[in-house]
Amino acid sequence: MPISEIDITDPVDFISHKLIHMNIERPTDLPDQQIAKEDLPTLKFHLLSSNPRDAECLHVLFLLRCYLSEDRVDRVQEVMDLHILERLHALFADGLAPHSIQVEIAWIVSNLAAGKPEHTQSVIDAGFLPLFIDCLKWTHSPLSLRTQAAWGLSNLSDNSPDIRRYLLTSGAVETVANILIGIHDTYYEEAYQKTCASQPDIEIADNEIRFCLNTLTWALACMVRGGFNTNDYWERYLPAFEAFTKSTLFDYKEVWINGCWGIKCILQNVHTSSLFYERMVISPHFKGRLHLLLCELSSKRVLLSALRVVSNISIEPTDVIFRFMDASILTPLGRLISVDMALTIRRDALLCLSNLSVGQSSIFDTLLSDHDILYDVIRNLRIPWHDLALPCKATWVPIKTFSDQKPAVVLQEWKIINESLWIIANILDTGTNSQIRHFFFHHRSLPNDLFDMIRYNVTLMPFDVSIKLIDTMTRLLQKADAISREGNPIRATWIQNGLEKLLEPAKDSGDLKLIKRCWALTCLVYNNLQATCSQPMNSVSMTAVEATSSEMDNKRRILTTVEDGDIRFLEQAVSKLGI
Repeated sequence: MPISEIDITDPVDFISHKLIHMNIERPTDLPDQQIAKEDLPTLKFHLLSSNPRDAECLHVLFLLRCYLSEDRVDRVQEVMDLHILERLHALFADGLAPHSIQVEIAWIVSNLAAGKPEHTQSVIDAGFLPLFIDCLKWTHSPLSLRTQAAWGLSNLSDNSPDIRRYLLTSGAVETVANILIGIHDTYYEEAYQKTCASQPDIEIADNEIRFCLNTLTWALACMVRGGFNTNDYWERYLPAFEAFTKSTLFDYKEVWINGCWGIKCILQNVHTSSLFYERMVISPHFKGRLHLLLCELSSKRVLLSALRVVSNISIEPTDVIFRFMDASILTPLGRLISVDMALTIRRDALLCLSNLSVGQSSIFDTLLSDHDILYDVIRNLRIPWHDLALPCKATWVPIKTFSDQKPAVVLQEWKIINESLWIIANILDTGTNSQIRHFFFHHRSLPNDLFDMIRYNVTLMPFDVSIKLIDTMTRLLQKADAISREGNPIRATWIQNGLEKLLEPAKDSGDLKLIKRCWALTCLVYNNLQATCSQPMNSVSMTAVEATSSEMDNKRRILTTVEDGDIRFLEQAVSKLGI
């Protein structure tokens, strides 16, 4: 089945791409001291004249770091105006410099790189990119120093796919991944020995190690973002993928979010690489962890990050999907489409269900028998913030609060409708005649619910919704024809209620794609290509109807942004933007 639609206008992000390190904890035995802008020239003098092995140098660096530990770009510029990057580079590269000095410098440089793009470029021009990569590989260095170097590299890579490619090819991504795997393996073994549980809760008592775990997971997630020909480098993403599936087993929400975001990025980067899926290493406990994260109802960010992992997994072949999840995943997904959930959560959960409803599998069979989930899906088939007018319920009228709704909220409601239509269309495509007969029996209101939506002028709907609505009605009628033993009652009802007249605004819209689909549905309903329809068909023929049907093949779709995934895949999708 094709995977042809990508929404690259999606605004949801789980983590910041650049971060200023705002912790101002003092090194041991250094005095507390406030610093003002007027003090910067004095600090520069002492920095240039002090010996890196003297306490004075460490103190000056600490004060500069504290000055930069506020999220203010003007302070970044003020420190940049000191022109001390060359001195910082020399001190960091000094093989005799204490690790405490190097940590402070990496901290300062990371915060400078978190400024404006021109600040980031100045840090790159000063030579810190290869220096920090080398630092990662210094096995004798403390974890805190390597973690701060990773932080700096993630900030340096934010605006540049070329730098992210360089981090991949230089081994920086693999090195950070191996550090994370080492932390997991050490603490997993410790937790296992304490509890003897096959899937122990992994906690870290040491605050510094816990901080490094979170920072390294975040930094690695930033480094594996795409925006270039990522699929050519699929093999280099393998260590990072293993690291992310292991890091999510720690019991810390930020690590869950960062880890899931990294997994989502890698899945989009290697989407078309079957070799990646053959070689990937997944923690045996990740399937259970993913299920638990979808139950983390107290955190919207955790839910969104886990849902993006599921939606990206669900576009892959069925054998790959079952390495990550089984039919039990439908239980938490079903809870997340409830009207009580946030709109973005519902939309993402519905997208996951839509992808999982493509292709015969035990997941599809379970979904088709879960009438509660399908009831919630069908319940979404109504015009947002409108009611059908009484007594005849022939037109939609806005409710009183409609004018108070923000356009973004209304758009999210339409997206939920669109995903619900996709689920129904995919079920109609995937199900056997026996399954669809069972589906119709338990959801008898579906033909009327779809028809009621046509009572609203389809040209006023978002374009993707109008297209998907007409496609779904066409597919439903075709399926009903295939399974009906004594005629299709849906056809008679739709004719009686004036389907052809309701489609007239769409036929007059001037959009050829919409017009073509409306004529195809009209012809199918009236079961006569030329004589029955009240207006001449011109070039519309059975061939056109069949061609329209072929365009309605079930699809698996993903959500992404312009800097995630392989740039070639994104370029192909630009002409197929979702709503």
